[in-house]
Amino acid sequence: MTVELSSNFIDLQGVDAMLVSARDMTDAVRREQQLRQSEERFSLAFRSSPMAITISTLAEGRYIDVNDAFLRMIGRERDEVVGRTAFELDVWEVPEDRMRVIAELERSGAVRSFDNVIHSRTRGCRSVQISAGIIQLDGIPCVLGITDDVTEAKAMEEHLRQAQKMEAMGRLAGGIAHDFSNMLGVIIGYCDLASSRSNRDIIKNDVAHIKKAAERANRLTSQLLAFGRRQMLRPSVLNLNTAVKDLLEMLHRVISSDTDLRFLPSPVLGDVKADLNQFEQILLNLVVNARDAMPHGGTITIETADLTLDADYARHHPKVRPGSYVVLSITDTGCGMSAETMLKIFEPFFSTKSPGKGTGLGLSMVYGALQQAGGHIAVFSEEGKGTTFKLYFPKFEEMLSTSAR
Repeated sequence: MTVELSSNFIDLQGVDAMLVSARDMTDAVRREQQLRQSEERFSLAFRSSPMAITISTLAEGRYIDVNDAFLRMIGRERDEVVGRTAFELDVWEVPEDRMRVIAELERSGAVRSFDNVIHSRTRGCRSVQISAGIIQLDGIPCVLGITDDVTEAKAMEEHLRQAQKMEAMGRLAGGIAHDFSNMLGVIIGYCDLASSRSNRDIIKNDVAHIKKAAERANRLTSQLLAFGRRQMLRPSVLNLNTAVKDLLEMLHRVISSDTDLRFLPSPVLGDVKADLNQFEQILLNLVVNARDAMPHGGTITIETADLTLDADYARHHPKVRPGSYVVLSITDTGCGMSAETMLKIFEPFFSTKSPGKGTGLGLSMVYGALQQAGGHIAVFSEEGKGTTFKLYFPKFEEMLSTSAR
């Protein structure tokens, strides 16, 4: 037992005496020791942590304490930092970012992985991620911050992205070289044949084959331009029922004889604003993909409809705005897709076709075109049970009212 003793001399009926009082301090001393040990452990963790840690006042951002890792990060000594603010030390690349951090702290009580750039006196600008929370020190609200230097990680990420881009460009070049080689072979071959013939009708047939091959080359170029977002768009007000009907004859030519192509137009359909040539490319691409998914024949169904997407739908699909849409659906009865394949179908250069059969740009072009038109695309598929692509175009009247707001 630990006790606290107090004593006083007193006169007890003429006799000199001592009055002694004892107070049990065992629990209090134990609590004090535990508190001291806790503070020592925190201090040890704070000082020796490899992560840069700071404690600053919430109101001013004045540093109360910082650890060695933070000092190394910004290239300064402790006596330069403690007692001063980040503004005075010119730590933040964008000083207003601290106000954004404080606003988030006051709103939610914590900040996680806030991307920022800080100045280091010895290492230049550093990319960092800041996590922070509010603590109380002697009744004063303070910010406990952890700063993670991600400069090298971001550099490695950029190198990896560049390497992936170069790999993708290599795959693209291989696919395009093969396709163009085939097209040019056809063009050159029929040119040679036409130059050696005398029959006008046969020459006319050769020229038709040359034109068809040139049109294929032009479509490939259009896909590349659309993918690169460098194609000159000429949006106009379209009725998708009319646009599809005008393409049906051509679509029948690109599918096999054992494939049934059905068009189910909505009797009442709103207008959209989109580039007609781009829309034709989208529809042709999806129909050709549907044909390829049914090597032994089947049914391709094209449907149109008006649809309203509400706020609840938009909450579950962050890139979608609620409003009125015109929906174009293309459904096939083909082989369908696995969940793993569906995750990749809009990636540039990804293709399930054999090498040389395609560049993998078709669906990425479709995805980009829908975004350019202000819409979005949804896919429903199951292996062995076919695939449905739903293309959502904002209704033209809705686009006008939205812009007016």
